[in-house]
Amino acid sequence: TSLTSVTIPSSVISIGYAAFSGCTSLTSVNIPSSVMYIGNNLFDETAFYNDPSNWVDNVLYVDNCLIETKQNISGAYDIAEGTRVIAESAFYGCESLTSVTIPSSVVNIGSRAFYLLYDLTDIQVESGNPAYLSENGVLYNADKTVMLCYPIEKKDRTLTIPANLKSFGDNSFGNEYLSTIEWNAVNFTDFSYNIFPEWPYVSTLVIGEGVEHIPAYLCNNFSSSLRSLTISSSTVTSVGQDAFAGCGNFTVYKNYSLQYLPESFIENSPNLEELVYPAIGFAYLGTDQLVSTKLKSLIVHTPFTDSSIYDRLIKFLSIQQNTLTYIDIEILTTNDYQYVPDNNFLDFVLLETAKLPNGFTRIGYRAFENCRMLQEFTIPASVTEIDDSAFDNCRSLSAVHFGG
Repeated sequence: TSLTSVTIPSSVISIGYAAFSGCTSLTSVNIPSSVMYIGNNLFDETAFYNDPSNWVDNVLYVDNCLIETKQNISGAYDIAEGTRVIAESAFYGCESLTSVTIPSSVVNIGSRAFYLLYDLTDIQVESGNPAYLSENGVLYNADKTVMLCYPIEKKDRTLTIPANLKSFGDNSFGNEYLSTIEWNAVNFTDFSYNIFPEWPYVSTLVIGEGVEHIPAYLCNNFSSSLRSLTISSSTVTSVGQDAFAGCGNFTVYKNYSLQYLPESFIENSPNLEELVYPAIGFAYLGTDQLVSTKLKSLIVHTPFTDSSIYDRLIKFLSIQQNTLTYIDIEILTTNDYQYVPDNNFLDFVLLETAKLPNGFTRIGYRAFENCRMLQEFTIPASVTEIDDSAFDNCRSLSAVHFGG
């Protein structure tokens, strides 16, 4: 084309994708300070773009805007002081770039500006920046409601999601080092299908205290690798659609909330070794879900009044007879079920520690007979009767605690 120069008026706040691409004669352009967003491929196939003198160390700046970088830049790069805007996809594909420092002057970073930087380990934001901050090398907006970039090559194993996070940006994909996510976001609002970035080797997820709602599709991108789930927050009252879809085969499942979903975790986790579960959950376990696992530790919490819960709990315990080493029943039962039935834990040969809930009044006949590995037992103050042979052949028993 014949267009050789462009003067953009100060009323313009955004310049879209490839706005001047193909203007082959264009040699001069200005971008006013009113512009807050710049799309990618802005000057492709223009004389301005093809003139090496417009590039500084393989980076193209126009006025105070970083437009694009050559993919051969490597190592650490400090964005020029005074830069206001970083264009969309500005550093896209700079595979050898290891760190980026963003000056305090930057007020807008385009989408995917740091996408597919395979060697990137760290992003730093200079103090005083009104729009962005970095924490431990991770890029956030100023109030940490959006995580904008988690570097692909960052080698930390654990990431703590801040309480006020509401969504993820589109630069946070691909890290293969993360194994543990501590989720503390209490007001998360991103309900898209791919909530989490592609962190394919996350094996442990902890839902932190204060979280009331578990977002839909939470584990979509790492459901196959997840082996340990802890819902620490007793305040959880709802679980979003398919939050744990595809999850299973847990070795650890700790649920301290009053929510029992999804009960299929137990059915689908034959390697389950540690289980913390609300008592109400046993009311929803069908007969086919009371399966044998490798369970070693069981803690049951929260009160119940439904006798079917107790019956299913006892059934579940009996199926785990040959593996359990620790039992802590923290529940309060109805008057009809405030005792350990006769023969209830007979021949639990690996059981080492058992704690009964306050409220139990009787330990039945031969209730713990032949628990040969039982070393420690806690009897609550409410127990007034211990039947014959309740602890026969508990040859390892060395500590009995009375009074809870």
